Amino acid sequence: MVSAYAPAPVDELLRPYSDELDTGSLAQTIGDYLTGTEKGIQGCYTLLPTPSHMKVGESACDIYFARDLKDDTEWVVKGSLSDQDRFLAMGEAAVYDLAHRPGLDDITVPYTKYGNFLVLNGEDGPFCTSGSSQEFVKNRGALPNPKWSEDDYFGKDRTDFLVRNQVFDWFIGNFDTHHKNFLVGRDGQYHAIDKGQAFRFYGKDELSHTYDTPKVWTPVYNDMWTHYIEGACEVDLDAAEKVITAIEAIPDQEIEEILRPYALEREKSLQAFNSTDSAFVSADDFIDAVIERKNSLRGDFEHFYTEMQQRRAESEKRSDPVSRELIDTGR
Repeated sequence: MVSAYAPAPVDELLRPYSDELDTGSLAQTIGDYLTGTEKGIQGCYTLLPTPSHMKVGESACDIYFARDLKDDTEWVVKGSLSDQDRFLAMGEAAVYDLAHRPGLDDITVPYTKYGNFLVLNGEDGPFCTSGSSQEFVKNRGALPNPKWSEDDYFGKDRTDFLVRNQVFDWFIGNFDTHHKNFLVGRDGQYHAIDKGQAFRFYGKDELSHTYDTPKVWTPVYNDMWTHYIEGACEVDLDAAEKVITAIEAIPDQEIEEILRPYALEREKSLQAFNSTDSAFVSADDFIDAVIERKNSLRGDFEHFYTEMQQRRAESEKRSDPVSRELIDTGR
């Protein structure tokens, strides 16, 4: 029986590609996918023109913008990953699973899956690629660069969203959080995309408003906290409470079950390529570190927020004429 989501019978869907589908087995595989009986592929796509606002820069993988033949949903597909980076796709899908635990509805990571994806209309005919596929968010564009944006860039709605997402990104060790990885949906809702760098520097990263990894852009969180310290915006620290509580409530065993396949592949890759990005290489040590960070999350942010408040108080004292005079005279 044809899937309820299929817009037409299988034969009709495949008719435009009949010349390319010169083997019965390929057509059978696609037909089985469309009817929900094929488990070997996780998406059957036709390539689409890349939207003008979706910039694809240098990357360790091939990136495609595509439509799923089954239900007309649109996806950003990262395929043809190197042996060294294949585990990153597994991690991105695992992050989606972590982000969709009870109470984390404010962490709007789009649906992401890992596996094999069949593309029907490649330049040289149908091809299969392995990697990750993230559902495309129809959007007005990414957040603008805060370094040359409007004065009210860090308004309450935006800072609340960023405060919540910083908690989650610290939990997963993701610092690829520059402004272009946050989209504004057509309904005005914010979305956090592209978590492929999650866990990369785990154990060597820092919860700091100045920490920046050497391989990605500056996190937008750093800009927010710099503005806060300088008195240029307000940040509601209570916005983090719901996310902290929800992450604390995830059972340790559930975290291990979600991360174990990724952690094993990660261990093999880090060992094979002698990577020193993370402090934790073995799967067991890595999973223990994630669980430990989950359990220390509240204390981490209490310390961090106290530091931010102290830095703001010091900044205000330096900018106050009377206080500055007392400092200058040593009184």
